[in-house]
Amino acid sequence: MQKELLEKVVLLLLDNEASRETTLPLESGVLPEVGQYVLVRSRNEGVNCGFVVAADETGILLKDARRLYYHRPAAQEESWYEGVCRHGLAADCKVSPPVKKGILEDYSWCEMTSTAAESVQEYKSHAQS
Repeated sequence: MQKELLEKVVLLLLDNEASRETTLPLESGVLPEVGQYVLVRSRNEGVNCGFVVAADETGILLKDARRLYYHRPAAQEESWYEGVCRHGLAADCKVSPPVKKGILEDYSWCEMTSTAAESVQEYKSHAQS
């Protein structure tokens, strides 16, 4: 794990003023852009959506991140999380409230349409039963 990324995680989690302007160098087209709303999938953290604060090959930092505990795309003819990235969430999904989140492991990401991003951001949080 890179020391620089860990320092940025700590700053973000502490809500330090400096963390709002912190970015990691990104290669165009390979990693998500800072400020972009994306869906992220990882082994231990599952499927999450949020605004990119920083990203590199070792992890990603998200603000207003929402974990998708159960998800289906709004468009029935599509499936998986790629359908969520294109069309947003169906009515019976389970979504966490927004939080700041650091995912410090291998991950994949998908760009989300503005319609899909709005769907996730406005979705009602699901309480644990």
